[in-house]
Amino acid sequence: MRVARQQMLGDGEIDEAEFEEMELEDGRLPDGSDVLALFQSDDPQLMPMLVVDPEAATDEEIQARIDEDWALVLNAPRAAIKRKARQAIAALEALAGERANERQAESMEAELPVEDEEPEEEIPEEEPTGG
Repeated sequence: MRVARQQMLGDGEIDEAEFEEMELEDGRLPDGSDVLALFQSDDPQLMPMLVVDPEAATDEEIQARIDEDWALVLNAPRAAIKRKARQAIAALEALAGERANERQAESMEAELPVEDEEPEEEIPEEEPTGG
């Protein structure tokens, strides 16, 4: 899919902004890296748009940050800030989705019936036969 998009970009069928948005929807940055990599960024403009500690942030904190970032996308005076806010939103949504998948897997695992272990059948020892 990414290669097809790159070809479309090269052929002028889509522009750079459309390419980037499509990639973000698929959880990738324009360079092809995972959006979750943004949590490792040291970009001073981007960091305030993310949660400080992705592992410790609650779902509510993540959603609040997403809402604030959407306000930036809609109201920021510069396109570069809007672009970074949109990337941050994609990273936060990916984080929220990852957590939801983990909870669902845990829930499914908890619902599985516990199999009773059957005791191993004891095999009687053979008595030595006199020869």
